[in-house]
Amino acid sequence: MGDASDPYVVAQVGEMVQQTPSVSNELNPVWKELGGGLWGEKAPPQDYSIEGY
Repeated sequence: MGDASDPYVVAQVGEMVQQTPSVSNELNPVWKELGGGLWGEKAPPQDYSIEGY
């Protein structure tokens, strides 16, 4: 249809920043790209932010 947005997510943990690819024309996107690089199981507690656009 072309009326939906092309959303993406930017996540930051400490100094590390990762962005997902945008999902074309999708109002309910699902991303599996964010993972081990930012959310290591043994990482010390850190400030984090997740923003969707």
